[in-house]
Amino acid sequence: MISNINPQSVKNKRVLLRVDLNLPMLDGNILSMARWHQVLPTINQMLSFEPKKLIIVSHFGQPKGFEARFSLTHIQRLIQQDVPSLKLIQKISDSSQDGVLFLLENVRFDEREKVSDQSLIDEYLSMVDLVVYDAFSVGHRKHGSVYGIMSQARQFLFGPSFIKEKSAIDDALARPGSRVAILSGSKISTKLPILKKMLVWADHILVGGGIANTLLHAKGLSLKKSLVDLNAIEDASHILKHADKIVLPVDGINQQMAVVDFENSNMGEEDSVLDIGPATCQLFAKYIDQAQTVLWNGPMGYYENENFQMGTQKIALAIAESSAYAIIGGGDSVAAVEDLNIEHQFDYISTSGGAFLHYIAYGSLPVLEAVKENRINLEEIVS
Repeated sequence: MISNINPQSVKNKRVLLRVDLNLPMLDGNILSMARWHQVLPTINQMLSFEPKKLIIVSHFGQPKGFEARFSLTHIQRLIQQDVPSLKLIQKISDSSQDGVLFLLENVRFDEREKVSDQSLIDEYLSMVDLVVYDAFSVGHRKHGSVYGIMSQARQFLFGPSFIKEKSAIDDALARPGSRVAILSGSKISTKLPILKKMLVWADHILVGGGIANTLLHAKGLSLKKSLVDLNAIEDASHILKHADKIVLPVDGINQQMAVVDFENSNMGEEDSVLDIGPATCQLFAKYIDQAQTVLWNGPMGYYENENFQMGTQKIALAIAESSAYAIIGGGDSVAAVEDLNIEHQFDYISTSGGAFLHYIAYGSLPVLEAVKENRINLEEIVS
């Protein structure tokens, strides 16, 4: 997939640029501008191509109707330092006013967005000549500003950030040689599609977190008060049929920060496993060291609590120190890499969360399927 953004595609056109400006915020303060800095070069490039209008469209948080804390006014004040001419508009039709560069208020304030209402899609497309989609992170959503507009736009392109992420995942999955997947999470049910894909793709799957607890429980090990997805025992039993690929923890860290040995089952009745233990770290590191490609999603334990970050950090360091091509996705996994300041030792880091997992599991995204279903067949864009 190659971006076709060029002067001929943009000049004198009204362009809708769908991006992800869902910046992390705490107590009204933006914590990181990384996503804005990622899209800013594309905005500057497109402005240099002299569009008639450039309308930036994004979501922000998960508001229920209008909520002032999720207004893009918080972001507008910051990004205007880079693009002073930017104007915030409340609805797409407001872009008819004087000016070239506009930021549409949070698309999720409109109840029609999440249901991809046709009237909303019509409003968007009536005001633009070209849609440029550059928000991989929400490409798995069938929302109006995602699937809706891309399934009906007369002219559309994918932006460089979208293409970079798609290409990075494609390249990682296609690499030859030994492959290791490292997966964690609270429930097997949320990771079942990617687990099934990794059972085909990977030579070994190293499992941590609640998923590991559930698999260990399905094997007959009692983890006492640990998080176990009891509704997924049947799925866990099916996964365990691939015992040659599944590598489970052999020890853990309990709530009192003591090591518990699963083989000797020295857990107390009130014990809860909140991280992988030192023996598991060593075991996992051996598989990582032998791999030529490593794909990692999810922390090894309760990473939000600094007392239980050791396992995740040990895995991050093992990957960084290996010679494997390494791709990582998922909030806490990425946080661990950033906390250790070893980002440069990974080949690709994704912050796309659900879309990252969806694309790996299914090999596509709804936004890509929307383009295929669009009445205009542009093979060079979706190939």
